[in-house]
Amino acid sequence: MIDCSSMWAPKPSVLQAIPVGAVGDFLTRREWVQKPSSLPTSRYFELKDSALHYFFPASDHLADYPMRVLDFIENFARFYDLDPHAVLAELQGGQRAEPVRASVPA
Repeated sequence: MIDCSSMWAPKPSVLQAIPVGAVGDFLTRREWVQKPSSLPTSRYFELKDSALHYFFPASDHLADYPMRVLDFIENFARFYDLDPHAVLAELQGGQRAEPVRASVPA
């Protein structure tokens, strides 16, 4: 396995600029549903027809917000087999990130 940690280092200011709603939109496009949260500082999501759930900050004013965005990008890039740069671009308003191709189409 290739260690990509040295190739992936977005600046905290870039991560801080990601709106909380962009994360919700990313999840909604992938059949996650926001439900009432038991934690007032978090948004709660469940994956449709699954037991999977996810908490994300309800505000970008938390001191660790950039780290939480980075964790989100890295976790969901792995979960959906996406390039983390494409996930970041989608969160910034770009096109929907698509799975990484293992081969070139014929």
